[in-house]
Amino acid sequence: MREPDIPRPHVPVRTPRVLFPAGATDCHAHVFGPQSRYPLLPATHFVPHETPWPDYLAMLRSIGCDRAVLVQPSVYGTDNSAIEHAIVDARQDGFQLRAVAVVDPNVTDAELLRLHGLGFRGIRINTASATRGLRLAHAPELARRIAPLGWHMQFYANFRE
Repeated sequence: MREPDIPRPHVPVRTPRVLFPAGATDCHAHVFGPQSRYPLLPATHFVPHETPWPDYLAMLRSIGCDRAVLVQPSVYGTDNSAIEHAIVDARQDGFQLRAVAVVDPNVTDAELLRLHGLGFRGIRINTASATRGLRLAHAPELARRIAPLGWHMQFYANFRE
């Protein structure tokens, strides 16, 4: 197991004086670990602390957030299984969760439909982090393919390069 090399999330979670309004959505978050179940890519630019779904859910409930969108982090590449399992667990916890996937440029339509059925609603294009994902050149074709699903594309890009 690789040791984390970034700061740990704040724990324990505390309830703020003012909660979020009803229907509030955390629109970009990640879940991580455990590494034994969700291995990191061999050459990632950071190693996160474990922040599994139950910990994230506790934080959301403490601040009054009713919904959330999990975004596939670069350290997992195209293995969206940590988010897939979080979505299933969220349903069991009675929580509304959606997700943004990272996919292979040649992802099949069947896989996109499977992800849609789980609750994914977008694809992430990441050109800015040291652990690269899809390139901007992949966006037009993927956008055409996900349009019938009503999905969006999220761009994490460094336009100075």
